[in-house]
Amino acid sequence: MKRITGVKQMTGMKRIAGAALLLALLMQPGPMQLGLIQPGHAQPLAEPGLQTYRIGDLPLEGGGVLHDFSIAYMTAGTLNAAKSNAVLMVTAIGGNHHRIDYLIGPGKGLDTDHLFVIRTDAIGNGISTSPSNSQTQHGTAFPHFTIRDMVESQHRLLDHLGITHLVAVAGASMGGMQTLQWGVSHPGMMDGLVALTPMARTSAWSIAVNHATRRGLMLDPAFKDGNYTEQPPGGWRLRADVLQVLATRTPEAMRQQFKTPMDVLPWIEAQEGAVVQSGFDANDWIAQTWAYDRHNVGDTPVDDARVRRRPASRAGDHQGQGAADDGQAGPVQSGRGGGRGRSRHPCRTLRPNTVGAGPCRGVTGLQGRGLGVHQRHRARLHARGHGRMEDGPVTSRTGIT
Repeated sequence: MKRITGVKQMTGMKRIAGAALLLALLMQPGPMQLGLIQPGHAQPLAEPGLQTYRIGDLPLEGGGVLHDFSIAYMTAGTLNAAKSNAVLMVTAIGGNHHRIDYLIGPGKGLDTDHLFVIRTDAIGNGISTSPSNSQTQHGTAFPHFTIRDMVESQHRLLDHLGITHLVAVAGASMGGMQTLQWGVSHPGMMDGLVALTPMARTSAWSIAVNHATRRGLMLDPAFKDGNYTEQPPGGWRLRADVLQVLATRTPEAMRQQFKTPMDVLPWIEAQEGAVVQSGFDANDWIAQTWAYDRHNVGDTPVDDARVRRRPASRAGDHQGQGAADDGQAGPVQSGRGGGRGRSRHPCRTLRPNTVGAGPCRGVTGLQGRGLGVHQRHRARLHARGHGRMEDGPVTSRTGIT
């Protein structure tokens, strides 16, 4: 098994993700691998080596501002004198900087004998600034944020650390989505991407599952319109039923797992209990899933255009759900020419896996209907040892991962 060792292999980093992704798929934990809240996977409030960088006010893509924003992170390995051996790790929905620990360490896929791995916590995960811990925008007062806002906060952290180029960006699930976004927003900043089970555009199925989990939390009387004094246990149990049980298993898989059908009930109780004890916060989950549902790398601003989404209606809508919960975020306006229509990527209308001509020559479609990424902006993606994305499409499950 090849490892990403960085120092002597820098020129070969364009092939880095194949081995790392294969290792990840082989080592990925069992049925609970989907990057969500794991049993016993509480958000650590204090941990040796956990650091924070106080950014201050963080402008958001939607026009709002996160006040007094801090990003949390841990590092592994040693940064070399040239600061050329760094890997950025980004985390999954509901997860933290330990999400892909099985890939990080001496002799592992991200070999810390040679690499300096920066493991970050995403906006809204309860460790970096989130609805649950913000002193100035607590709970439902926390503004909507996006996957691209997560990437921006990480980019500012790298600026703070004096790192101008990365060996790779790596992440699973929503971390994979951030990884793809890094390749589009900052295509020249890294040698490779390790995007595990990503989506370039969130699917309708994933949005439906997330919607059901939010509704479960919000309908618990203990939720109190987001102004709860303790976590809504009934809502978290419903969230487990939807996500850990129904969304991750087919009828055939359950038939094979439970030879006696009624044995499924105590197993479900165990899943529910683990999620209730996980330590995650309901408002944090609602906020992160809002960002997850609305992500599409095809909406990335290009060139000098300042693209801003129209804020979703909040009428009857906690954290952007309800009326705006159809996954649509309103028209995207161009900042040039007095807002002349929609600012879209020049290859936005390509069919998946279609090679374009002219300005889109050499484009390969990402997962997501009608999504193409211009060669100038595309990420160097790899999948299951099949080579670079330019040589073939990346495929992954079309669900929440």
